[in-house]
Amino acid sequence: MGLIAPLTSIALRPHLVRVETRGEPVKDREGGYTEHFVPLDPPTLLVRIEPSAGQDLQHAAEGTVVATITHTVTGPHHPGLTTEAQLLFDDEAAGVTRTFRVTGIVTPSERRTESVLLCVETTT
Repeated sequence: MGLIAPLTSIALRPHLVRVETRGEPVKDREGGYTEHFVPLDPPTLLVRIEPSAGQDLQHAAEGTVVATITHTVTGPHHPGLTTEAQLLFDDEAAGVTRTFRVTGIVTPSERRTESVLLCVETTT
């Protein structure tokens, strides 16, 4: 069996995602700014994407219900992953690219080997 880290099977992280963070704002023609994202280094990660259940949401924020969390993403720790980041998953079965905005991060045991991301799936 292949392993990603000493204790993590590759089978537990079946989703390849591109990871990006907010870049510097770019002025638009109307005097405002446009949001854009730039790839992190490394630009891809193998993760596990799971829909969040109501009970998961209560535990994720230490007893506070967070209604906007739609998915929990578990993967390797990446220092560039913050609440300014997003994950892009090419869902070949549906023929679309799904976007997950990071709204919170939990690092189990504070060892910086794995991160659990609380995400909101957005549509454009």
